[in-house]
Amino acid sequence: MQTIRRAWWLSAFLVLTVALALPGCQRGVPETVKIGVAMTLSGPTANRGQDLLNGALLATEELNAAGFRVRGKPVKFEVVAKDDKGDNQVAKQVAQELVDEGVRLVLGHTNSPQLQSALPTYVAAHALLLTTTTQRTLMEQGGGQLFRLVPNDQVQARALAAYATEQLGGQRLVALVEATDYGRGMFDDMAQTLKEKRLKVPEKIDLEFKKPVTEEIARRIKALKADVVVLIAREQHGLSLLEQLRAVQYADAIVLASNAVRTDKMAQAQLSVRGLYTTSTTIQLAELPAGSAFRNRFLAKFKSEPVWGSHYSYDAVYGLADVIRRTASVDTQDLAAKLRTAELNTRIVQQMRFGPGGEQAYPAIGVYKAERGIWSPQLRSSDW
Repeated sequence: MQTIRRAWWLSAFLVLTVALALPGCQRGVPETVKIGVAMTLSGPTANRGQDLLNGALLATEELNAAGFRVRGKPVKFEVVAKDDKGDNQVAKQVAQELVDEGVRLVLGHTNSPQLQSALPTYVAAHALLLTTTTQRTLMEQGGGQLFRLVPNDQVQARALAAYATEQLGGQRLVALVEATDYGRGMFDDMAQTLKEKRLKVPEKIDLEFKKPVTEEIARRIKALKADVVVLIAREQHGLSLLEQLRAVQYADAIVLASNAVRTDKMAQAQLSVRGLYTTSTTIQLAELPAGSAFRNRFLAKFKSEPVWGSHYSYDAVYGLADVIRRTASVDTQDLAAKLRTAELNTRIVQQMRFGPGGEQAYPAIGVYKAERGIWSPQLRSSDW
């Protein structure tokens, strides 16, 4: 009988040991919860990456100052920041560093290509990821552990198609498309939307990722007599497009750009076209009831203005804290299950709820117009 008891206790001990050794399998909450923030903190998109990092830092500071507890136990949050430098190989290294340091809760990355490169490492470690990247196909690669804080590119593509043809009245559309998965995927979704509406698919001109729009492309736009130029690319493409259209003296088009082009530099650029608009996957702080107070706290801490999505990373940290408190666990499977069903207790964004697949349940896209150096809200909808 004693031999049987010993065998039973030994089996139970081995099962418990294996369970605790599994990545991401840690029920109960430690004294310090680490949150990895893997962003582009150097290079052309560093301002957005730093903005997202700052939002997470502000949230952790507030939670720690407020004495966050789980079932009476004091719990602190610690941000582990990593710079992927906007490079796919570096993103893989950063992901491995976070995993090796025992981090299983991650906000990242700034751009879809870097997240796509890093995903296999996170998935293998059963890490839980929250992201503001928008490439639609990423969710298929996330192993059920990836949650998107903003609408995806398919929703944005529908918005581009609808706004270009309905609100702007475009008849001769030309699309300038970044030759990446991001650009190609969004163009394909936009083209499909136009086909469903029985409208003509625009002439497509490919753009190289790191090269500006050329005078030759501007002349082609002029020859096609485009009335709406849909730009699915980045800030550097937007700035050079405006410059080249000015150089070839073509002012008869409206430029409607995707989310990545909604920057301060673009809003302040010299315009010779009929108008400059962008779609946006994020809501501006000025449009949110708690936005002004958040901006003041952000300014006080970082001595700079919020740039783009800091309120989303801020709310993501509060959302993680919320599900950790509800589940009394940092096991990533427990947290993922709760994220799929909970209306998160966030502070700034009014509605943040995930569907079963990790996408936003309320995927609203906004449209903004460049006016007097700022982006002025025009329309926001989830029904395009």
